[in-house]
Amino acid sequence: MSDYAATEKYTTLGPDALAASLRAVEGVSVVATVNEDGTPNAAILVPMMPDASHVVMTLARNRTRENLERTGHAVLVYDVASPHAAEKAERHCGVRMRLSLVSPDESEHAEVAALWPHMTPFTMILGVDEVEPLG
Repeated sequence: MSDYAATEKYTTLGPDALAASLRAVEGVSVVATVNEDGTPNAAILVPMMPDASHVVMTLARNRTRENLERTGHAVLVYDVASPHAAEKAERHCGVRMRLSLVSPDESEHAEVAALWPHMTPFTMILGVDEVEPLG
């Protein structure tokens, strides 16, 4: 667990629940990348999970796509808010994922693309390197 959580209460979603929640667009996804000058870039996107270890995002030519292509890395924070939950720890549920770009030249890309029926020339496949609960 992270040393930076304000409380020792963590909320998370397992792989199946996360994929289902993303499909239902129950929460908000913020994808963070690093601009060429080292400043942060954050974008609200709608990623999906074709399997438990990959995320797909369809991005036009934009800063987030440029940063992903340049660095190969991003952090995705997914949060499902339940503002009326009785317990404070239950008001937010989600994950923080560290992602790495899967190159179209890799066999892994073709394998994941076969699982995702909505592939376009603008769809990017990212491998999930690490998943942390929100806390």
